Amino acid sequence: MPSGLPQSPLKPSKPHNLKIGIPVLNRGDLLAELIASIDLPAEVLIVVNRIGPVDPSVEQHVAQLERKPPPHLRITVHWTEGNLGVSGSWNKIIDHFQGDCVIANSDICFSKGVLECARKQIRDRREIVLQHLYAAACFYVTETFTSYLGWYDENFYPAYHEDQEMTLRSRALKVRRCQFPGINKTNIFHAGSQTLKSAPGRLQQYIGAANKLHGRYLKDRWGPIPKDWRLPPEKKTPFDDTALHPADWTLDLAFRKQIAKLCRHFTGFECPILFHRPKGGLQ
Repeated sequence: MPSGLPQSPLKPSKPHNLKIGIPVLNRGDLLAELIASIDLPAEVLIVVNRIGPVDPSVEQHVAQLERKPPPHLRITVHWTEGNLGVSGSWNKIIDHFQGDCVIANSDICFSKGVLECARKQIRDRREIVLQHLYAAACFYVTETFTSYLGWYDENFYPAYHEDQEMTLRSRALKVRRCQFPGINKTNIFHAGSQTLKSAPGRLQQYIGAANKLHGRYLKDRWGPIPKDWRLPPEKKTPFDDTALHPADWTLDLAFRKQIAKLCRHFTGFECPILFHRPKGGLQ
């Protein structure tokens, strides 16, 4: 663990209350299946994003959950006037719960008992600030996550490469991550990038074009992606700037305007520049 960083808290003596954050753009039916698979008491934050109008299936299923939530769940819904993107949505979820939460793609579905297994393991590994249930599609962050690794970089918009950047950052900072033992593809179902696959062709083209810009930004920030993810990035500090901490980033408005222009070109919809945080860093 890097020197000078705060120590993780001792294991709590009281039962751990599960908190789950879910960003959603489309496929409200899959969101409903995810909510139905949460089989223990939990607080749930749903972040509804949109590119153009809200997806009708999301609007329908979320409205039903707001009217009649499952009795064991306390559901809060944030209706975004646009799209926070993946990084912004994850940062909002972490901020809302002050960490100590599971973040799940809306196309994840849990087998019976898997969340209770995760909850028990969370109590036993408080010192590991980033723990994966299903790679970047479902993961847990502790309440000290941002003190060790900072916030997700919101220059990655609307999606892709934000998880790779955090992996490179954790390697640079020598902060350990882990996979939950006994939790894998046999007891968590992931429909496989359904947000992108279910989107109209023009929206897929937009996300693909933005993703190419993200790849260049990631390489400028950390150098080429190592073939072995266990290795640190080529650059020890972002952009080889020794004045920057590995967790530092600043929202590049010119870059985001370029991505907004791509959105208008491919989809015909305006893309307001939304974000949860304008800067990164440890906190």
